[in-house]
Amino acid sequence: MPRFLRAICLALLAVATVVSTTTALPAEAAPRFRVLLFSKVTNFYHDSIPAGVAAIQQLGTAHNFEVVATVVTAQYTDGGAAGGVP
Repeated sequence: MPRFLRAICLALLAVATVVSTTTALPAEAAPRFRVLLFSKVTNFYHDSIPAGVAAIQQLGTAHNFEVVATVVTAQYTDGGAAGGVP
């Protein structure tokens, strides 16, 4: 019985590997949407802010969305975020 389970596990691993490599997005794919990440502080700057920004940027790369990180309040206007970020 253990040989049978091992064979099934290896087969499932092979299928998962093939599926994950064939369903990956091409590198040139346009981002699905844009996110404005605003992290300006007025009093206390926490040391984890850069790590948080980097983590969200990695999520954007992994899930095909663009992250625009800023601390500049001019990114915001009465009509919404400047630069086409909704």
